[in-house]
Amino acid sequence: VDHYGSYREGNAVTYEASEDGFEEDTITPVFFNKNSKISTDSCEFTLTGYNISNRIEPSNFDGYYYHYYEASSGNVYVDLKFTIKNLKNTDVAQNSVLKAVKLIYDDKYEYKCSFVTVAKDGDFEGFTSLYSISPLETMEYHLLTEVPMEVKSSGKSLVCRGEVDGEIYECILR
Repeated sequence: VDHYGSYREGNAVTYEASEDGFEEDTITPVFFNKNSKISTDSCEFTLTGYNISNRIEPSNFDGYYYHYYEASSGNVYVDLKFTIKNLKNTDVAQNSVLKAVKLIYDDKYEYKCSFVTVAKDGDFEGFTSLYSISPLETMEYHLLTEVPMEVKSSGKSLVCRGEVDGEIYECILR
């Protein structure tokens, strides 16, 4: 068992419940791959790619001014690119579709990801808690986290983990 409460059984990883749960409660994540469409009761999501860079800019911006994210000195951003379709019959807060998304580096360092929406004009919109995604609407999101430069160059493991509808989903990036 590592200090994050997970242990490996063959190729499976099992996570022990939080301190609020019972020791015998475990969660086995649903593993998925890049470009695999995952369907749940509330949404469909696809990890379309990821990038590690000092500066994250919108790729399809159509205008004069745009927002970008620049890492502080000695750091880089990991940019996880997702498409998400709302399958609920009501609007849902954009930042509540995927919950507790984090990046795990070297099987032990965890970094919380922040949602950034790609607006209709292609620019980034960072206030996802203020906006909703309509029923059957598909939107593009970037989940960003700032990490030390060594994450980019080390080649050590990099995993994306998040929760949807009470299930834990995990994708091995490298």
